[in-house]
Amino acid sequence: MFTLPYRLNGWVQLHPEVIHRLLFQSAWQALRTFALGDDGRWHGARRHYLLPALALSRHYGGHTVSALRWAATAGELDWVTRAGDVDHQLNALMAPNGGLVQQALPWRNLDAQKSCAYN
Repeated sequence: MFTLPYRLNGWVQLHPEVIHRLLFQSAWQALRTFALGDDGRWHGARRHYLLPALALSRHYGGHTVSALRWAATAGELDWVTRAGDVDHQLNALMAPNGGLVQQALPWRNLDAQKSCAYN
């Protein structure tokens, strides 16, 4: 569910430690927000989804873009040097079909998806 959008491939080559750290932090933040209850226990599945996939994806995308903007402002992405590139790329990531917001299949379709993907 948590993916690295192709638009960030160049950034990952320039700043692999920063980008991967931020992506993992964003994924953990999203999971903790949606799956971990106030009592510290994991929530169970609701309906056909383990978690509300679209909301989780949007939260992950928003957190990732915010973290990347912060990192750029803090100088952690100093090799991304073209003027306006950071804002342009991050705005594109949050657009529909930008790569950070994904749809998920219901649990009942996962076995069918696996058999199709590996055959």
